[in-house]
Amino acid sequence: TCALPICTIDAVNEFIETTGVPLFIVVGNSSDSDSRIWPESILLDEVRQLQFPVLAVPEGYKWANPGQLCFACDSNHSYSAKEIARIKDAAKTVNGTLYAINIQTEEKNAQDLESISKSIGAEVGVGLDKVHVITGSKNIDNSILDAIKKFNVEWLIMVPGKHSFFEGLFHKSHTSKILHSCPIPILAIHD
Repeated sequence: TCALPICTIDAVNEFIETTGVPLFIVVGNSSDSDSRIWPESILLDEVRQLQFPVLAVPEGYKWANPGQLCFACDSNHSYSAKEIARIKDAAKTVNGTLYAINIQTEEKNAQDLESISKSIGAEVGVGLDKVHVITGSKNIDNSILDAIKKFNVEWLIMVPGKHSFFEGLFHKSHTSKILHSCPIPILAIHD
């Protein structure tokens, strides 16, 4: 265990590389802006840009080994073999059950739902217990947070998108919204 002061992404990457720590843990991703330990921009930078998995734990969270992990899966994104391996390793390491959740903004028929579910299942492969596809969502972020409660998820797994400065100005960040309002730890996996 090592407490690092607020520092640059490069310094954290170097620390993890030299120490062999497999996971960087950030505590204090509170939704209450007055109680945030780290400013939002620094926390988001760490979650998005570190080359290693980051576990963001809400302030005041009572630690327990997670039984159910849920991968918030974007069916329009192709995940690398390294990302998939890290997702599966996380579930295996904590001896948890791995689910995937996919939020669709449009209503889908049963055939489309089955196709989406099979596609995600094929991409993640062995080790994925179930895929939940939720359709007709008006707000993806709120639907993910609702699914956490509905399916009793104990850790949420996300693969944050990386955006250039200019892309970031015009892109709505699901990671940002969920990071500061999620009541459970979020494991951010990177390629």
